[in-house]
Amino acid sequence: MRFDNATQTSATFIYVDHINDLGVDIDAILSLVKQYDNVIVQDKADSNIYITFQVTGAVTVVSNSYIKIPVNRVADIVTGK
Repeated sequence: MRFDNATQTSATFIYVDHINDLGVDIDAILSLVKQYDNVIVQDKADSNIYITFQVTGAVTVVSNSYIKIPVNRVADIVTGK
């Protein structure tokens, strides 16, 4: 996963690889993401740290490559405290 901005909370697009860390193709799951859905991106090591984005437009699926999701930040928690 990567963002179009070095500051994740300022991202307007999220790019997600179609193959997850376990080598599983998740194209079918990613293609279900639609406009107005909320997408939560959490820290891999601490689920108390996350950013919630709302999908702001049509999702682009590049088959067997990645998905491009247009987003706007809704909320974030930068610490678990």
